[in-house]
Amino acid sequence: AKGSNEFSGLFDKLNRILLGRSKLEIDAEYIDVANELAEINSNANNKRCGKIFGKSDLIYNCYTCGVDPTCVLCQDCFMNGDHEGH
Repeated sequence: AKGSNEFSGLFDKLNRILLGRSKLEIDAEYIDVANELAEINSNANNKRCGKIFGKSDLIYNCYTCGVDPTCVLCQDCFMNGDHEGH
C-alpha cells in the first residue's frame, strides 16, 4: 500500500478547486482528481474503476455482463475484460 503521499497531490488540487477558480478550471481539476481517484480505486482490484466520463469518451455496454441496460464500461475496462463470444 502506498503512503499518505499518494493523496497529498489530490488534497492540493481539491484546495485549489475550493479557493475560487473559473468554472472551466474547476471542471478540468475535478476530472483530473476523479481520474486519479479512479486509478487508486482500480489498483485496489475493485470491480468498478470509477472513471468519470468526459464528453468525448467512448463507453461500452455488455448486455451479458451488465446488471441492467444502464451499466456501462470505460474503454480500458472493456478492452481488458473477457467479452469474446458474447
